[in-house]
Amino acid sequence: MKPTWLLLTFCLAFTLGTRFERRRLTTANDREADALIRAMPPSWRQHYRPQPLRA
Repeated sequence: MKPTWLLLTFCLAFTLGTRFERRRLTTANDREADALIRAMPPSWRQHYRPQPLRA
């Protein structure tokens, strides 16, 4: 295998891996936030306005 192909393959694998890892972490954070919101008393939940998630 030529070094350029090896480098391209590595870059592609690295990019895809970090992208899916970021998505997995975001999902875990969303679940944690949902659990925290559910644990709060209902009066607090009425006034909570969720902000859009930042990437």
